[in-house]
Amino acid sequence: MLIGMVADMPEILADLQAWKPKSYPEHFRNIGIDYGPLAADAYDHVPPAFKEPFEITVGQLNRVCPPSAFVRQSGVI
Repeated sequence: MLIGMVADMPEILADLQAWKPKSYPEHFRNIGIDYGPLAADAYDHVPPAFKEPFEITVGQLNRVCPPSAFVRQSGVI
């Protein structure tokens, strides 16, 4: 979300540069929505046939598309 906003809001550049990936449960535990803890706990019960491909894809995206790469490409820094 921050990547798409940084060109129009350069004041969030530091937030984007400081961004670190979180696991699915970490995200939902820290997002501040009522059902966040429930979503995080439910993730423990997702069958491996679904969870493993999801985790592999997220890992690939985190390695291939770090936010800093988008910031450099956009010319903001």
